[in-house]
Amino acid sequence: MRKFAFVTTFCPHHRQKTFELLAQHYNLDFYFFSAGDEWYWQQEHGVRAGDFHYEYLPGFRLGRTRITPTLPWKLWRGDYDVYIKCINGRFALPITYLIARLRRRPFILWTGIWMRLRTPIHRLLFPFTRYIYHHADAIVVYGEHVKRYLMSEDVPPERIFVAAHAVDNDAYSREVSEAETAALRRKLGIAPTQKVVLYLGRLEEAFK
Repeated sequence: MRKFAFVTTFCPHHRQKTFELLAQHYNLDFYFFSAGDEWYWQQEHGVRAGDFHYEYLPGFRLGRTRITPTLPWKLWRGDYDVYIKCINGRFALPITYLIARLRRRPFILWTGIWMRLRTPIHRLLFPFTRYIYHHADAIVVYGEHVKRYLMSEDVPPERIFVAAHAVDNDAYSREVSEAETAALRRKLGIAPTQKVVLYLGRLEEAFK
């Protein structure tokens, strides 16, 4: 069976089951290079583990870059057949790509970015990012909008694969008892007579 290295920041609560399902079908080693202290991550969610082989690698921050000194050794010593890397990680991304190329193994990029990011550091690093777009053996994205963006950057569509977000139907189709509802209202400080509106999506500032 082929052996895969999957390198990403950490395991959030909403990816735990995804990683477990992947591990049921593939021989995967997950390497998490972050402690979950990114500015964009809600710390109350913490980081997770699951029924898959993984390591949270020790490291330190140099500015806003997470350095994990053991990652190159882990990837090289593992002698993997395929290397999978998310788009994040100013240290982890080039290291994973370099080792895949030195080993002459396929490199798969996993990304959800659908536009050019305009911060100074992203502008500075974009030539490298674009190089990765063009030289990855395959790119996995979660939506057609990401695929369209990559195609606008001249990435051949035959190397882009859409793997849409999915949910656990069992978790959302089960009946919720009145006792559970009352307990959740108490936990959130919502009175029994108050109406609740649920919104699921992304809130973004409107630009005029």
